[in-house]
Amino acid sequence: DSLKQGYEVYQHFLSAIRRRDVPDFTKLLKENYKELPEHYQPVMTTFKKYQTEIKRALRVPYSNGPLEC
Repeated sequence: DSLKQGYEVYQHFLSAIRRRDVPDFTKLLKENYKELPEHYQPVMTTFKKYQTEIKRALRVPYSNGPLEC
């Protein structure tokens, strides 16, 4: 079931980001997600496009999040 698979992939990415686990995030990016529903594909493309910036954000404790609210 592709919806279940999509949910599991989402949870894995969410966990890696919350734990700030760059190796796990990198490993997840290397997986093949062609079987996921179509609405997941733009997210995967964005993650791959900005992976350098995302990894940098995971490595440092700083955030401009409060400024963007």
